[in-house]
Amino acid sequence: MSPEILTNSAASPASDIYAFGIMLYEMVTSSQAYKGLRYAQVINMVLVQQIRPPWPAHAMPDLGKLYL
Repeated sequence: MSPEILTNSAASPASDIYAFGIMLYEMVTSSQAYKGLRYAQVINMVLVQQIRPPWPAHAMPDLGKLYL
């Protein structure tokens, strides 16, 4: 979920862009972006720490620019 949705704010085009980045990450890595984490941990990473899963070294760098 995008940060806007996690804070009960209105969805915006930024929400779609965030969702696209997460889907891109999952397509490239064949794994969930926040696999193994509890919902509260994901919220903390996204909202408080603003941590995103690292772009894998084996993936195309140009796709990584879209992800960030």
